Amino acid sequence: MDKKTKTWITIGAVVAVLLFIGIIYLLVTHPPAAAIVRDLFIIFVTLELFIIGALLTVLVWQVYTLTRMMQREIKPMLTATQETIGTVRGTATFMSDQVVQPAIRVTSKVAGWQQSLKVLLGRNG
Repeated sequence: MDKKTKTWITIGAVVAVLLFIGIIYLLVTHPPAAAIVRDLFIIFVTLELFIIGALLTVLVWQVYTLTRMMQREIKPMLTATQETIGTVRGTATFMSDQVVQPAIRVTSKVAGWQQSLKVLLGRNG
């Protein structure tokens, strides 16, 4: 933090403390005003409680909707993906067993025959 920011934070903290002390002093010295402030604060807290309750209801509904979406849309996609992976695995196994391994065997035998012919014909190159 730079010096200017620290200065403004300090000024803000001092003003907040002085304002808090002033409010407490006024409430202690003027009981009727304190009663009005108390009543307004109770009303404010009650309204805030209703708002929080409404927002909590919306949050619960959103979680329910998300859960339902995951069950109806994402779960079938995962199932289809797992089926595709199984198909790919089967195809790779088939290709390995039926194409690649026989080709390797044939190629190695041909290379062995070529090398044997080279040795028999006297070409060591």
